[in-house]
Amino acid sequence: PTWNFSDLDLMYYRIRASEVLGTLKDVCDIKVGLQVLYDKVYHIKHGRVLNGIIYGKSEIGDVSVELESCRKLLCNENFYPFIKPEYSTYAIFPYEMCGANVNKILFTDFSDRYPLAASYLLSQRSHLNDKVQLFPQKNPCDKPDDYWHLYTREQNHKEYDYKVCIPMTTQYPQATVINDATVYCDNANMAFGVIKGETSEVKLYALAAIINSSIFAVLARSIANPQQNGYYKFNKQFLSPVPFPKEKFLEESDEIVEIASIAKRIESIYGEISRDPARKGNFLSALNSLWLDLDNIAYRLYDVDIES
Repeated sequence: PTWNFSDLDLMYYRIRASEVLGTLKDVCDIKVGLQVLYDKVYHIKHGRVLNGIIYGKSEIGDVSVELESCRKLLCNENFYPFIKPEYSTYAIFPYEMCGANVNKILFTDFSDRYPLAASYLLSQRSHLNDKVQLFPQKNPCDKPDDYWHLYTREQNHKEYDYKVCIPMTTQYPQATVINDATVYCDNANMAFGVIKGETSEVKLYALAAIINSSIFAVLARSIANPQQNGYYKFNKQFLSPVPFPKEKFLEESDEIVEIASIAKRIESIYGEISRDPARKGNFLSALNSLWLDLDNIAYRLYDVDIES
């Protein structure tokens, strides 16, 4: 629905709603994804995976690396709300999780574990040195040969079992629940939200549902940075202050439970369509009805009467 609001009316409503309801940053931390050392070398577009080996391409050429040396990378490509993505990009990841800690894998150890990936990176060392600042140049160390392959910006490397992924450049805010800890977002144009405090499946799907709602889109677009061709930049600084029904969300009110249930049903239907595209027409009416229900519940969460 399109509100008959002037820009000034919308600004007043947004400020008032932020004061009364709260904002997205009250319930969710927006984070950015992996920033690898150099995309053209570390990003692998996979063709196939066989016996634990990725056979793919980087921008340098054909590549064969161990699957375990990489992490799946979620990019802003063919991204749709509530549709589980197919991962076509991997990032070479010279780190490992040890409990709650993320440890560097030094190159000697990396070579022992992943000889194919290490050989590939070693073949590109001179090229990397020409193109980017290597880790030992930014962080002087005693044994640069053990550190040269690491990322120079080590951020958000922790694995999150549950997250809500959000593309940063779109016409409207979009979100999908990802429950795979081994999936990371691409720093270039994907963000992800992690619920503050205790999380639950209801909260995850409710968060994604509200971000995908029409009312959230209107409010977010009024803050976001306009781009070309009707696109907006929805990064952290523009998403965090968007009004959000904090109290109802935290207490998992009836509306929150209901909107989460609708989100899961939408996701389930998209999954059925993905498995059998020929049946898509059978689901269109149900999908349209569910999306309308989602919007109507979101309006109630924001105490907005769309008839007035």
